[in-house]
Amino acid sequence: MAYQEVTEGQWLIPQGSGEFFIFPSRDRWPEIIKANQKRTETRWVADLRQRVRKQVLDAAISYTQNVLGDYATAAQWAQPDLQQPILVTGHQPRFYHPGVWCKNFVLAQAAQELGAIPINLIVDTDEVGILEVMLPIFRAGSWSTEQITLLEANPGETFEVLAAPTKEQISAFLAAIRQVDTVGYQERTRENLNRFTELLEKMNGQHWAEDLGLAGWQTLLRRRYEGEAPYLELPVSHLAELPGFKEYAAHVVKAAPSFVECYNRTLRRYRHKHNYRYPVNPFPDLQYDATINSYELPFWVLQAGARQPALTGKDLTDLPLRPRGMLLTLFSRLFYADLFLHGIGGAKYDGVTSAFIQEYYGLEPPTYAAATLTLWPELTVSTVNRGDWQRLEGLVRDIEFNPDRYLAVAGLSQAEQVRLEQLVARKQELIELLQKSGVDRKKIGLEIKDINQVVGASLATYKEQVNAKLEQIKRALAGNEAAQRRDFPYFLFRPDQVKTLTGHN
Repeated sequence: MAYQEVTEGQWLIPQGSGEFFIFPSRDRWPEIIKANQKRTETRWVADLRQRVRKQVLDAAISYTQNVLGDYATAAQWAQPDLQQPILVTGHQPRFYHPGVWCKNFVLAQAAQELGAIPINLIVDTDEVGILEVMLPIFRAGSWSTEQITLLEANPGETFEVLAAPTKEQISAFLAAIRQVDTVGYQERTRENLNRFTELLEKMNGQHWAEDLGLAGWQTLLRRRYEGEAPYLELPVSHLAELPGFKEYAAHVVKAAPSFVECYNRTLRRYRHKHNYRYPVNPFPDLQYDATINSYELPFWVLQAGARQPALTGKDLTDLPLRPRGMLLTLFSRLFYADLFLHGIGGAKYDGVTSAFIQEYYGLEPPTYAAATLTLWPELTVSTVNRGDWQRLEGLVRDIEFNPDRYLAVAGLSQAEQVRLEQLVARKQELIELLQKSGVDRKKIGLEIKDINQVVGASLATYKEQVNAKLEQIKRALAGNEAAQRRDFPYFLFRPDQVKTLTGHN
């Protein structure tokens, strides 16, 4: 059984800023790569794998050079040795947060150490929805967040089909970012943001080739912010047009009944084993329509500018097929990658892929890795903590049930304090009286309750002051939580900072 199935509980998101997670550790990668290569030596895999590896490398080099314009990076592998290990990661071309961004740096560093070729898959086959960033905002004495939208796509539209943002969209996005009040941003965070807006403004004045598209524009923006990106890029839409992928896709379509049945069975077992409560997790079953004998396939098709499920029984000949998540990583792990690097979310769901490879193909699944980083922007936050909150909550409760303890600190007049101390003395007499037999316990209890109410009412102002402090602490803690999120965009951070935290030399 693959190690992922045994140790899935180890896929944990680090909680503190600057904490980095990687599993297995990089010193194990050479042995894992060798084991993965051996697991893909089965003849029918090896034959297709040899062809696909060359096709993928040629496509990634071409895209990095001719679309992104990074001739220097492409030149490093202009004549690739197909025996070199290929390391792969990937994500949708959104505004990465450090937990996603760090994978690219980990991959590049590992490739340098191992003499490997690093490729980042641009998952441009996902729906765009709203493309936006979240920034921290300090207002009304506390931190919160604000969403700033670059563009909003129509339902079903993917990154692949959308053009690069217009000058008007970029200008509006840039203006909205510049209107953000950076009070509370520490100097380096403000510098990072300013560097990004200057880069964005510079790029807004340039003309882009039509084939760059939204995915390419987002990728180019990120790479320029990085300054140095020593890894290749390849959109999934380009991967899906390679002859090797089409050959594999044809195999899946032809074997749809058995493929779909095993796919769904593997998912059901995985959900049961890992206590997933909802049938859409980690992703939904593929459907079968018995009325027309049609199977839903693990692909999307592009029609009228939007993605739709691919179904057997329909003519798929001239429709672009795009892999869904599980099929993408299955194809990558079996047919060209020597090691696939996930984030935490992908690492969790790809255990299903391992189980499917083992059951459907009878192969020991290639091992994959996972890495992520938690990093908060450098902001000035409150020094309060949950201990302060708990202490004041306890104080509020104690004032409610033991108001007599707080007469000396409630700011009462001397006459009022003397009067209340007399009532407290009477309360103590009544408590001692309760220890005796034959007394009217109900009557005594009611008198104690009345005394507590009188004393408590006299402490109303003090109690309000304590509650006001408690609310201030709650707001400050909520603000700290808003400021200390791990999903702020990459441009609030420095590339060298992420490289250092992920173990770059």
